[in-house]
Amino acid sequence: MKELDILTAQINLRTLDQALSMSIDDLKTKHAHRVDLIKPMETRSVELKEAMLTFYRVCEDHKQVVKKYYSVFEENLRLRNENTELKKFI
Repeated sequence: MKELDILTAQINLRTLDQALSMSIDDLKTKHAHRVDLIKPMETRSVELKEAMLTFYRVCEDHKQVVKKYYSVFEENLRLRNENTELKKFI
């Protein structure tokens, strides 16, 4: 995953969440009697927030995996160099 793609997705999720919240607030203000619209939107808003939280956690896990990968890669390079140096003595 590219960092730019992750950042773009996070921004899009926040924008969607804000737009949904504004729509719900607008409906409550101007059409409070339209419970048939408001309740499902509030449910979707909660689901969106849960999905956002999961996405953010996955992104954090991804960052940790990438760090670990580079650490292992670096160790592998170090051991290869060490191995090459030791072969010179054989």
